[in-house]
Amino acid sequence: MDDLLKALGNSSILVLLGIAIVGLIVFLIFFYTARFLKKSNTTDLGERMLKNGRYQEVLDTLSDVIKTNRGTYVQMNYLGHAYEGLGNFEKAIDYYEKSLVRMPLNESEVKDILLQKIARIYFKMGRLKEALGYFETIISKKTTSRYVYFEISQILFKMKRYLAVEKYMESYLRFAPKDINAQLLMGKTYYYMNSYHKAIAMFRSISPEYKKTNGDLYTESLLYLGRSMNMIKKFHESIELFEQLIEDGVEIQEFFFDYFYALCGNKESEKAESILKHYMPVLRIELKDSALYLLANLFWGKKKYKKALNYWKIICGDNPDFKDTKVNKNRYAPFIESKVYELLYDSSEFEVERKLKHALQISQLSEVIKRDHLWILHSDEVVYILNRQLSPFSYIDIEESEQIIKTQRLTNFDYVLFSYFYISSQCKETFFYKKMKVISGNEFLSFFQNRMLEEKTAKELV
Repeated sequence: MDDLLKALGNSSILVLLGIAIVGLIVFLIFFYTARFLKKSNTTDLGERMLKNGRYQEVLDTLSDVIKTNRGTYVQMNYLGHAYEGLGNFEKAIDYYEKSLVRMPLNESEVKDILLQKIARIYFKMGRLKEALGYFETIISKKTTSRYVYFEISQILFKMKRYLAVEKYMESYLRFAPKDINAQLLMGKTYYYMNSYHKAIAMFRSISPEYKKTNGDLYTESLLYLGRSMNMIKKFHESIELFEQLIEDGVEIQEFFFDYFYALCGNKESEKAESILKHYMPVLRIELKDSALYLLANLFWGKKKYKKALNYWKIICGDNPDFKDTKVNKNRYAPFIESKVYELLYDSSEFEVERKLKHALQISQLSEVIKRDHLWILHSDEVVYILNRQLSPFSYIDIEESEQIIKTQRLTNFDYVLFSYFYISSQCKETFFYKKMKVISGNEFLSFFQNRMLEEKTAKELV
C-alpha cells in the first residue's frame, strides 16, 4: 500500500513538472514571437518613415536602440539613414559602420551599398581621402555597380589626379557611352591634361544634348570648349562661342578673362580695350592686372609703345611686382617719354623719314631701305642703320643688314648703327658688327637731341 501511494505521488510530481515545462515553452514561444513581431513592426515602421522623410520620428522610434547600442544591422542602417537625412553626417557614418559590423557574411551586396553610402557622405563633407578609400574598397571587390567608377572619378578629379580619372572613366564609358555627365567630366579631364583636341571633340559632342536638357551644364560645356579653343590658338572660334554665351544672357564675369584672352590673341586690340574699360571697376585687382598686362603686350606688338607703357604704369600702381611690368616700365619709359621717341617712332612714316634725313644731313631725295624692324639709309660716305623696334638689335638683324648692304653695293662705306637698346651678345661676335660705330643708350638720346636743338635754333635765327 505504501508503495502504491509513493508511486502515485511521484507520478503527480512528474505531471506537474511536465505541465510547468510545457507552460514555460509556451511562454518563451509567446515572448519571443511577440518580441520578433515588435521588432518586425518597428522595422517596417522605420522603413515607411524613411521613405516619407520622417527622419526624426525614426530616431524617436528606435530610441532604445540608440540608448543601449543594441540592435539589428537593419536598425543600425535605418538610424544611419535618418541621421544622414538630418545632415548629421558624423553620426550617419557611425551607424552605417555599426550596421556593417552586425551584417551577416552572405549580405555582400548590401555591404557594398553601405560602403557607397559612407563614401558619398565623406565626399559631401569634402573628406576626399576617406571617400576615396571606401570607393577603392568597393572596386577591389569587383563590384557589379559600374556607376562606382564614375563616382570615384569625381573624387579623383577634385584631387587633380587626372590620369587615374581617365583610367576609371574609360572603363565606365564602355558600359555607359551615352552618359553625358560622364562625358563632361571626361572632357574636363582632357582639358586639364592638356589634351585639348580630345577635349574639344568631347565638348562638341555633348553640348547639343545639354542645350535641350540642362542650361547650366550647356553653359559649362561651351565655356570649356571656348577655353580649349584658346589653348590651341583658334581664337576666332572661341570668340564666337563666348559671344554666343553673352547673347544667351550668361554673365560675362564668369568668363571675362577667357573672352579677353581670345580677343588679345586675335589681335582685336580696340575691342579688348573697350570691354576692359567697361568691366575694370568690377574686376578683382589680380584679374584686372592680368588683363592690363595682356593688353600692354598686344599694343607693344603693334608698336603702340606709349599705350603699352601707360598700361604698365597702371599695373605698377596696383602691384609693382606684377610679372616684369616694373622692369619694362623702368627700361622703356625714359626713351618713350623723350622728344627723340616722338622724332623717330611716334610720327607718321613720312615725317620720321624727313626728320631723320635732316638730322643725319642726308639729301631728302636719297633712298631709304625700309624693313619692318630696321631702316638703312646713306650719305656719300656713311651707311646708317636705324633699329626701328624697341628691342635689342639681334644676330638676325645684323645678318639682314649685311645682306641688304651687299645687295645695294654699299660695301665701301663707313657704318653707323643707331639702337637705343643694347646689342645682343651674339650680334657683337659678328665680323660686320666689329666694323661699325655703335650709338646706343644715352649717347643715342644725346645725338638726336642735339640735332633737334640745332634744327630749332636754325629756325629761330631765320
